Amino acid sequence: MRIIFLILIILFNLNAYEIYEDKESNLTIHNILKTEFTNRDSLNFGATKSTIWIKFNIQNSNNYDVDKFLHINMPFLESVNLYEIENIIKESKSGVKVPIEQREMKTHHILFKILIKANSKKDLYISIQSKSAKFIVPTFYEDENEIVSFIGKYNAFIGGSLAILSVLFIYNFFIYLYLRERVYLNYVLYIGATFIHQIFFTGFIANYFYFENYVNMILIFAIFNTIFAIYFIRTLLETKKNLKILDKVLLIYVFFSFLEFIIIYIDPILEIKLRSLSIMIIAILVLTISIASIKAKVKVAKAFLIAWLIYLISLFITGLFITKIIPENFFLSNILQIGLITEIILFSLILAYKVNILKEEKIEAITELRKKDKVLHLQSKFATIGETLCNIEHQWRSPLTKIGSKIGELEVELDYNGVPDEKFLHNFAKESNELINYMSQTVSDFRSFYTPDSKAENFYIKEAVLSSIKLMNFFTEKHQIKINLNMNINPQTYGYKSEFTQVILNIFTNAKDIFIERNIKNPKINILITQNVKNIEIKIFDNGGGIDKNIIDKIFDQFYSQKLEKSTGLGLYMSKVIIEERMKGKIQVKNIKNGAEFIIQINI
Repeated sequence: MRIIFLILIILFNLNAYEIYEDKESNLTIHNILKTEFTNRDSLNFGATKSTIWIKFNIQNSNNYDVDKFLHINMPFLESVNLYEIENIIKESKSGVKVPIEQREMKTHHILFKILIKANSKKDLYISIQSKSAKFIVPTFYEDENEIVSFIGKYNAFIGGSLAILSVLFIYNFFIYLYLRERVYLNYVLYIGATFIHQIFFTGFIANYFYFENYVNMILIFAIFNTIFAIYFIRTLLETKKNLKILDKVLLIYVFFSFLEFIIIYIDPILEIKLRSLSIMIIAILVLTISIASIKAKVKVAKAFLIAWLIYLISLFITGLFITKIIPENFFLSNILQIGLITEIILFSLILAYKVNILKEEKIEAITELRKKDKVLHLQSKFATIGETLCNIEHQWRSPLTKIGSKIGELEVELDYNGVPDEKFLHNFAKESNELINYMSQTVSDFRSFYTPDSKAENFYIKEAVLSSIKLMNFFTEKHQIKINLNMNINPQTYGYKSEFTQVILNIFTNAKDIFIERNIKNPKINILITQNVKNIEIKIFDNGGGIDKNIIDKIFDQFYSQKLEKSTGLGLYMSKVIIEERMKGKIQVKNIKNGAEFIIQINI
């Protein structure tokens, strides 16, 4: 930004000053009094190692003594000495390298009080030594009340600005702790770096602390401020996703910014020049990114561009004020701080809008995921329908055969004996009803499993487990799989019974497939149900040889399956969704001796 000041001052400052540049910085006031000064249209000298001498001549035409006050509105200048030439040479010191208690005027402002006797004039010389860029803005105040009022308003304004930054920092820090959004973290870091940079840049901290390398502190936190601002811009405008090339340019800029930390201690003057150039580059780069983000339809890009332009306009106006193209007043002398605070407040509002957008997007994403989970849930159930239908077919075949046999007996009785006696008919009806009820119960068991639960309800664990065992009857009989249920209690829980039944059935089915694949002799599935104060625990373990240690951590992943030709990989994934999301419980698996153990924990 300072490079803009330089251009403005050189182009527009038409005031003539008598100056001398001591490039070796070894002349004293006595040498300077014998030195010929030259005229210069501006008091901007950029970053230079030279000592700058400025000569003034002031006059008092009144018949009484007056005090005038010289104020230099660049509080970060390191050493500013005023020499009053009368019968003797009076020296007064100021600047950030001079502690407050050693200054004639006890303030962090670079301020000198000059007594001018009645009807006389006085020659003044100012020497300025500073690693900082030398933009010298001298102002003479005719009245003590005027300068006291100015300093009071300035201090109040800067204090208020710092208070606003503090409030924004604390407020957004707590929002970050609540939301854990990275964009808020970057914003908080940006505000923090801005706050620290401002208390150095305005000289405010000099009221309370003395720093030997004051200018270095300004430079260090200026770099931090820029770096955190870039990371904030990257996350706010999502340049990594929307503007990949410009995002890489930003990261390259950050890399070179870190190199500036080293240059500060090697050559501070070079660093000040680089920083001026660097700030001009980032200003143009951010404008480019803002416009590109608008074209990329980033929702907050227009608001961001407005905030950034406000700051740049305040910077431009500051340049006009410094060059005295526009008249001096308190508002204009602080327009840069006003622009900065306005920009940061707008960023806070933009960020709140951004978070609302993210919240809406997350709600939409969660809704979409829930829809997908419902589809996956149905797919998982459909994956077991074929096997369950085989089970029903087997369970119906036997009673249907028996019913057919009974009908045959009835026909024989009718053919040979005529109308059967009452006892025969009674037995026929009784046995037929039993077989029909058995078939009906089988259908009910299947239907309760297949039909999705409309709402949660209280149900007994034992009933759900027994339903799963019934649905596995065909396979357990066909492959001679023994299922042992061990429980001393029948705990009750709240949730979705058919979904819980599906979980148990999925585990049974996986065990059955392993038994067949590995040709396990005497296959067994054991179920142990216990209850403690907090939850119900269901352990299901088998003797199928366990799960490969390379995949045991993946078996609950969506679409993961070793049975690629036969399985969708949804069964255990949906089991995890049902237990942990739908029933707020926990499911895990581990290998035990000779097999695997699934552990389900659900609330009472």
